[in-house]
Amino acid sequence: MNSIMVICRDSGCNSFFTNDELHYREALDTATDGYADGEKALLLGGGKSQTVDSTRWIANFNNPPCGVAWDAANVRSAVYYFDRRR
Repeated sequence: MNSIMVICRDSGCNSFFTNDELHYREALDTATDGYADGEKALLLGGGKSQTVDSTRWIANFNNPPCGVAWDAANVRSAVYYFDRRR
């Protein structure tokens, strides 16, 4: 099990990021792991809807995020593996 931080636009992680929001994710991605693609290392773009219980701070993934490119048509979350590489 990894410790993660999930960044979403809404409490259910169902809304897509705007292009402006994705630019921030790309900058965060570069700062944390040196890649700005959303597909490698510590910060991943989440392309599928996740179930996030914001009252308990638990993210339940139907499938763990495998990472998708920072694209406004596909990205619903940014998943940061902050304690180790996945």
